[in-house]
Amino acid sequence: MSQIQKLTSEKGKSMLLHASYIYTLERSTAEKLIFRCRDRNCKARCHTNLSMDAFQSPPTAHCHAPNPDLVPALQLKSDIKARATVTDEPTSSILHTALRAYPLSAAGQLPKTDALMLTIRRQRVAPSLDPDGRLPEKLRKTDRGEDLILFESVKLIIFTTKSNLSILKQYKHWFADGTFKVCPDEFYQLFTLHAMMKNSISPLVYGLLIGKSTND
Repeated sequence: MSQIQKLTSEKGKSMLLHASYIYTLERSTAEKLIFRCRDRNCKARCHTNLSMDAFQSPPTAHCHAPNPDLVPALQLKSDIKARATVTDEPTSSILHTALRAYPLSAAGQLPKTDALMLTIRRQRVAPSLDPDGRLPEKLRKTDRGEDLILFESVKLIIFTTKSNLSILKQYKHWFADGTFKVCPDEFYQLFTLHAMMKNSISPLVYGLLIGKSTND
């Protein structure tokens, strides 16, 4: 008999897989969990114990055939979400590792890469400031070990590296830009300096400001 396999939806709700059919949690009681078929046109249901490892009422009949190609895509999402909560690996590394085991036969059900990357990022817990209100140590250096904080005060934090400043000095054309939509709640504006490098414009210095006047 096919075993129960636990899954998690994109919203963090319990799901289960059995005999290539996928069920979502409909409701729960003090003694059992009640699942219904993921296909909302199907009325099939099943009941499990609270730990989701045994049926209390086996699945009723479905009105459609199973779609086994959906299973690897859901399992992939579940795996990358679980990995993202327990590791500091880069988002791309988590995704590439998971994709190595993804079956080519189910490629048609694979979500877009941008959507999968966003799924991983949403699981990340934002690091909190230290007791002095400063960024934690792991955010003060790049992946290559370079210092990332050029200046830090209550009103302004400047992010750049010595390598970036050296690149900036090599080019005559600089561009400045300010945006407000992507700032942390504690700041008002993200100000960036870019250099025109041959056929591209690259950001090299980032500044978080509490306002937009010259006094801020």
